[in-house]
Order: sequence, then C-alpha cells, then structure tokens
Amino acid sequence: MTPQHDIFRELFQIFPIIGQTFDYLPPEKTEYPFIYIGESYDSERTMNDLVGQLTQTVHIYGLVTQRMLLEEMAGKIHNYASAIKTTENYSVAMTNFRYQVIPDNTDVQPLLHYAIDLQYTYNKKGETYTWQ
Repeated sequence: MTPQHDIFRELFQIFPIIGQTFDYLPPEKTEYPFIYIGESYDSERTMNDLVGQLTQTVHIYGLVTQRMLLEEMAGKIHNYASAIKTTENYSVAMTNFRYQVIPDNTDVQPLLHYAIDLQYTYNKKGETYTWQ
C-alpha cells in the first residue's frame, strides 16, 4: 500500500469523530459543516516508497455564522492528525500544519472554506534510513 493511501485511511477513520467526513465533494444539499479529505502530494526521497514527505490537504466547509465551530474543528484536526505516529505499513510524523480561511460564495449562503495542509514524513516499517 502507498504511504498516501495509508495516511488517508488513518485520517478517514479519525475525522468522523470531528464531523461528517467525505472522500469526495458531497452533493449540494449536504448539511454544513463537513470535512472533505482532498488532494495529496507525495515526495519520495528515493525511487521507491521507503522514505519521503507527504502533504494531505483537508477541507472544511461551513457557514460564515459557524466560524467558532470551524475553528474548533480545525484545532481537532490538528490534534488528531499530529497524534498519528504509525499506519499499517509506515512510521509517520506530522512536521507541518498550515491552513488558510477562504470566503466561499459557491452556495446560496456565504461559506467559509478552510484549506488545511498536513505535512508528514514517513518511512516504511522495518526499514532504516538516515535523514541527510
């Protein structure tokens, strides 16, 4: 299994504790707020999946009036995501948490869109590697 899929699976198991979670943008009648686990970017240090860095983007969509709730959700995402130290096949460590709040007018109601980048380093279990 790829590091991207392993980390995605961990997040997808944890995030429903925070709020309704999707691996796709849900239908337009979906109740706000919701979490969407979106894009990921993998930068391997070698020509295999031994060691590397992965950035997983997570989106939270909510109504403008839900800003406090959305901030709480972003904080919980940070806490849960940083607690992940291992997946089925990899040892991982969150090395960066970055987010931006974007006004979103794609719905009839004004929304806030939180775009959160979770950056992890990973190495395959049972393998050793010295970071250079």
